[in-house]
Amino acid sequence: MMMMNTNHSYLYYDPNSISNFNRFHLNHTHFDLNVDFDSHILHGYVQLDIVRLNQKQCEYSSTIKNNDEIPHNLDGKLVLDAYQLNIEKIIYKTSLLPFKINTKSNSLIIDIKQIPKDIISISILIYYSTSSNQSKALQWMSKEQTTDRQYPYMCSQCQAIHARSLYPCQDTSGVKSIYTAKIICPKPLIALMSAFQTKHDVDTNTFYFEQTIVVPSYLIAIAVGHFVSYDLRTEHVLSTAEQLLGEYQWKRYDFLVLPLSLTSVIVHELTHSWTVLIDFGSTNPYTCLVYRLKNIDHDDAYNSSAALLWYVEHDIVCSEIDFDQFLRSYIKKFTYQSLNTDDFIQYFESYFPQFLKPMYAEFELSWPEMMIEVEKFFEKHKKYIHPPM
Repeated sequence: MMMMNTNHSYLYYDPNSISNFNRFHLNHTHFDLNVDFDSHILHGYVQLDIVRLNQKQCEYSSTIKNNDEIPHNLDGKLVLDAYQLNIEKIIYKTSLLPFKINTKSNSLIIDIKQIPKDIISISILIYYSTSSNQSKALQWMSKEQTTDRQYPYMCSQCQAIHARSLYPCQDTSGVKSIYTAKIICPKPLIALMSAFQTKHDVDTNTFYFEQTIVVPSYLIAIAVGHFVSYDLRTEHVLSTAEQLLGEYQWKRYDFLVLPLSLTSVIVHELTHSWTVLIDFGSTNPYTCLVYRLKNIDHDDAYNSSAALLWYVEHDIVCSEIDFDQFLRSYIKKFTYQSLNTDDFIQYFESYFPQFLKPMYAEFELSWPEMMIEVEKFFEKHKKYIHPPM
């Protein structure tokens, strides 16, 4: 698996994160955690390797006009998103760093004034544990709730902005990093993550993982249970997807089938192998295309976004072949980048200039109004537009 460049050169606004990611950028995360099924918690530490940004060398998103408008820009402190986490201590080299927790903004504020400003790369250890009953990212099942009723089960779901209840982080999709992990769990259970397993210490039942492709926080995933694995032939599925979307970047495709899960979710999740490499400055790929609509929740925005793309293909481009070629071109151009809605609109308009005049004539020169029309389109065609499983 290739090592991807994590240089951050794009400053943007994300209303869903309180972290100062435009001042400091996460490059690498390492987890050292124990899984406690009795207490329903993960405890240990997370190591965050962070760099100070040289904002003069960064590009600005369309929402930022000048230096005075840079959001998420607090200096002298490292601000992380943190929800219902029990923070024990924070260490830089051999020194304890002062910190405070803001429960109103769900943030962890770390005082780093003692670290000289000429030190660009900063590595800190945060010792913590998750909440036993208020972690939005973790789901715990007793053995009676599993299929064989022999062992308990735990899994995470950080999408869209729940990683902050798994570990202190810059919980915004525009920040991507590689990660490694060391997970200890009770025998005979198996730990899995959204990363390659590099080692297993049988005596201590410790699992080691490494993900060398940069991923946003919501793609950090962990599951622990009494798993049985099989090698399935999915070459035809991957081959079909590659014809539409380009080369598969992740080398191996694994999927975890939960109790009573529907296999139809496999194709849905497979598409994320491409679109997840492109992130908007708000939630997941395509989701923030509806950011101009009010009162759209992260976990509800999928349908509106799917409806928008369906509408554009069905009523504007009017060609599945042409729209498929646009998607492939779009993914190729923006892979490993972050962008916002305006960037998507600009690229669409440059790719399909022939549709601008009739489209704008109908909707009076506005994508926002068109998105409202999408709601009507969704109601008409919703039986064909399936929400995520």
